[in-house]
Amino acid sequence: MSGVKDILIPLNRGTPRQPYVDINAKLAEAIEAMINSGVNRIVVVRRGYPVGMIRLHDAVKKLGIQVTSSR
Repeated sequence: MSGVKDILIPLNRGTPRQPYVDINAKLAEAIEAMINSGVNRIVVVRRGYPVGMIRLHDAVKKLGIQVTSSR
């Protein structure tokens, strides 16, 4: 199964530090955290320190989930 570290990108300035996921988390855990928090990107930490972030779009794409807009 795909993990967070598979799609890790550099942390953007201004990205909220909460919520966050551990670098060893599965993508499904990160997606759930983002959806529950209403955010589209999440900080990834290793031993409590930020090492990057992932975006919701990239996470669902990596899992092969196709999302279509209802607009």
